[in-house]
Amino acid sequence: MKKGINFVLVFIFCVSFYGYPIFVLGQQKITPVPLIPPTPLTTQIIPRFMGGRVVSVPAFEIYALESTGFICPVMGKTLSIYPMGSPTGTPTSYYISSLVHSQTNTILRGMGQLIIARFSTPTFITCTHPAGAVTQIPLHTINLYGTSR
Repeated sequence: MKKGINFVLVFIFCVSFYGYPIFVLGQQKITPVPLIPPTPLTTQIIPRFMGGRVVSVPAFEIYALESTGFICPVMGKTLSIYPMGSPTGTPTSYYISSLVHSQTNTILRGMGQLIIARFSTPTFITCTHPAGAVTQIPLHTINLYGTSR
């Protein structure tokens, strides 16, 4: 009776700790397939958040290329911010699609305006030079934002 209780407790411990039962019989270890297969984090898009003060519209990278003669067509807006209260390593240049509108019903005017946003993977902006050079600039895509007046 006591061995049966011990077996049940070990079984419950293995299932709760490892996610699936592990049995050791002599020298042989049998590990069945996990009940819930693990998913790699690379397949999940984790939204990140940022907040700050708008420093430049368009983004510094786009402005620098356009001032040297490149043509950078953008279907929306690009901006650079000074991060405030955001974690270290937060990007400073972003792309906002023309389909995304401010949740605070204010227009993104430009320099000095406060912004808080949710962003995800980068969008590549392709810039071409009349001489034939082509370059791509990765800017993180904002999919939800609000600005101050």
